[in-house]
Amino acid sequence: MAASTNIYSAKDYRVAIAEESAMGTAITSQGSFKELQITEAPQLDWGGVIRESVKRSNGKRVKDYRDVYVATAGGSYTVTVTGVLTDLTVDLLTYGVMQDLVSEAGSGTYAKIFEWDSSTTQPDFGGNAGKYYTMLLASPAANESIALTSCVIQSLTITGDPGANGGRLGFSATFYTGYAPTYSSTATTSSWVSSGTDYYVFQSASAKTINSNDVVVGSFSLNWENGVARVGYDSSGNPETYAMGLGDGYSFTGEVSAKYDANTKDLVDTWLTNPTAGSAEHNVTLAWGSSGSDGYLKFDCNAIYTGNTLDFGNEAGVFVSLPFEGVDDGSNEAIEVTIENSTDRSW
Repeated sequence: MAASTNIYSAKDYRVAIAEESAMGTAITSQGSFKELQITEAPQLDWGGVIRESVKRSNGKRVKDYRDVYVATAGGSYTVTVTGVLTDLTVDLLTYGVMQDLVSEAGSGTYAKIFEWDSSTTQPDFGGNAGKYYTMLLASPAANESIALTSCVIQSLTITGDPGANGGRLGFSATFYTGYAPTYSSTATTSSWVSSGTDYYVFQSASAKTINSNDVVVGSFSLNWENGVARVGYDSSGNPETYAMGLGDGYSFTGEVSAKYDANTKDLVDTWLTNPTAGSAEHNVTLAWGSSGSDGYLKFDCNAIYTGNTLDFGNEAGVFVSLPFEGVDDGSNEAIEVTIENSTDRSW
């Protein structure tokens, strides 16, 4: 047989997600999928495949094919997607990792508020609560696309840097599922809903404050981890539900690089303050657009610093790097995210 002349590019691979209404029931209608604007080709981590290779006592000293066992059901799978944030996808990503929607307005810009605070527990996924997605990994090769059922987002990082993505905010999301991947799935990319071109541009932030003081930000990163894990096995080897926030709980961390000046020079004192005294917390706020308007995005963090490092090599002057972790104090949430995008999700 002659060698194949097909040539594929990493840019040929595409990703989309669709909201499910019942855990374990995949979405197949292609028009329900929202494409994510990715910058790297995603790769499914097949580490969830169950495989055992043990030489049995069967009268042979050479391994037999029956000594190897492989199963896809009963494991867990992840895929990391990296791309550019848009206002048609940011709420889907945020809900997928935080799983704590406080409210969604019923009209106007359909403001959506998410929080991690003292009342955050977890949805009853097995009872079809929470937010999970069918994910399609579209391959340019025939019959090679993959569908993943009931994915939640295990971790999410949102970054802002004027030197990356043309200044547009970027994201990296790790999707998690306890369901076996479905190979040779249908992926009709022409029917998918576009991610749109309404971006959040780093240079156009409407608010950048630390301890309620305006600061000059050089870059930032925000990170969510929810510790999701599968729970149980049904008769098909699928999870009976998911657990979240156990172990180390819901973890929100971040880092801001800010110009070292009158508004930031004393933050080292706050970093060195014992947090148990109740006076080591600062609000860190980053926002785009205006409240009440389409395109509004706000991150409001209640932060305790975990470091304080001066950057003497910045051509714009001395900057200070401020890593932090989000904490709840009963009045301020570890992290609150507000999104307005004129899209009625009916959440």
